[in-house]
Amino acid sequence: MLINLLQLHCAALAAGGDWNGCAARLRAESIEVRDKSPVTYGRMTEAFGDSVRELVAATVRAVAASASPFAGEVSDAHLVLLGAGLQIDTDSRQAVIDQLAAAGTWPPDVTAQIKSLGVRRESLAQQAGLSFAECGPAECQRAWLSSQVAAWFSAQSAVIVEDLAAGTITTKQQVIDRLARAI
Repeated sequence: MLINLLQLHCAALAAGGDWNGCAARLRAESIEVRDKSPVTYGRMTEAFGDSVRELVAATVRAVAASASPFAGEVSDAHLVLLGAGLQIDTDSRQAVIDQLAAAGTWPPDVTAQIKSLGVRRESLAQQAGLSFAECGPAECQRAWLSSQVAAWFSAQSAVIVEDLAAGTITTKQQVIDRLARAI
């Protein structure tokens, strides 16, 4: 899997031996992912704990009961978050979360956590199911060089098979000599 990512996204870097560059490109959280899964209070608790859920619930209830211009927009949100859940993957819903965060004076990390349930950023490695550690500079180098060696041996094998079929190579020593000359 790593070699596929390298070939698709880092071929020039790898060919130039820039293993740190390869790792950085594969690890960079450059892909926006919009998660349409409904967000519920239960999902918030599971992801971030009771204190975050309690803060969100208190803010939703307070804003819904207030004279705020967007009170009507969040008035049913509490019941929806208790039940089937609310999709927060759209820009407009993300903006509502920002408004709730401002109204509830949420810490920036809590705002980011809640918003990440609808929109988050992932790396090429994450998208491919690879961990951060599996895409380090040494791992990129090993995968790339292993692939290059395998391709070289494959090409040499094809030539040797042709020579065997033609009868120009007939012994194991001639095969070894042929490989040695290719190096």
